[in-house]
Amino acid sequence: MSATGTNPITATILIVDDDLAVATSLRLAVERKLPAVRVLTAGHGEEGLDILRCSRVDLLVTDLRMPVLDGIALLSHVMEEFPQLPRVVMSSLGSMPKEHAARTGVLAVLDKPVNMVQFPALVEEWLKEARPHAQVEGISLSSLVQLVGFDRRTCTMGVRDLRTSRIGAFHFREGRLVDASAGDLHGMDAALFLLRWRQVQIWLYEGVSPEGDRIGMGLDRLLLEAARLSDEDSAGGEDAAAQRVPTPEMLRESRPREVVVQTPPPKPPPPPVPKRPRPLNELIDQAMDAFRAKNYPLAQELWEEAHQQAPDHAMINHNLRLVERYLPNQ
Repeated sequence: MSATGTNPITATILIVDDDLAVATSLRLAVERKLPAVRVLTAGHGEEGLDILRCSRVDLLVTDLRMPVLDGIALLSHVMEEFPQLPRVVMSSLGSMPKEHAARTGVLAVLDKPVNMVQFPALVEEWLKEARPHAQVEGISLSSLVQLVGFDRRTCTMGVRDLRTSRIGAFHFREGRLVDASAGDLHGMDAALFLLRWRQVQIWLYEGVSPEGDRIGMGLDRLLLEAARLSDEDSAGGEDAAAQRVPTPEMLRESRPREVVVQTPPPKPPPPPVPKRPRPLNELIDQAMDAFRAKNYPLAQELWEEAHQQAPDHAMINHNLRLVERYLPNQ
């Protein structure tokens, strides 16, 4: 979507929310107050990733709970592929103080329902904070663990170290970290070990949590202890770190036996979600732009998609017949 009038595009934001009404309202609110800001929307994390991979985006605003690929998983991909991209999280569980949000690797945690009047001013403020000269701190595994806790999830977060291919898991019950596993390590020892991994891939299993509590400490204290150990690793070099790293024999297995008994097998991936049809007006605008650019195959594809939504639309049918004359071999 382009800016209106003579205002050039100065920034692009991406809003990811499975509630189409919310995403559309946020987009319109920004476009009315900030005509030089381009707003893109996506209905889930997978669609958001596709946009990030083919468009330059200056700010990501994402919901946490969504189908297909939720906000936590989306942030894990952003951590790996776009570590410098500024991020804002929306949650129905309330807002978070700015200082606390910064510790989780995001600019802000925004309370839902979002105040549509205040949202454009917040976007303007976030974009100023995220200017290229500013230092944007990449999101970390500790940050994702904090967000899962803040979102009060009951789930298992699987973790893979991309450098060594070691595998571990965090187990949450209503946002409280109750267990962790990494090879023969369990509970707090496993959690402290996992939290010092730097380059990771994660995945979430909703509603999976073992019985009991093998951590015995609040998440904030645990993260502080993990940060202290990481600082000691950095100060002491590889030799100091190696003294606290379990041996390969300890990490032969990806999960301890107790957790395997208590945790059901991984859920199969969800079936593909049918692609949400694009708005008819948007299809018509894009088809006309493609025709003016003499990209007749693309124009035909867009007119056909519009025809499927409105088969009796006279203007669409006329333009579909018109573009066919310009196609080669027809």
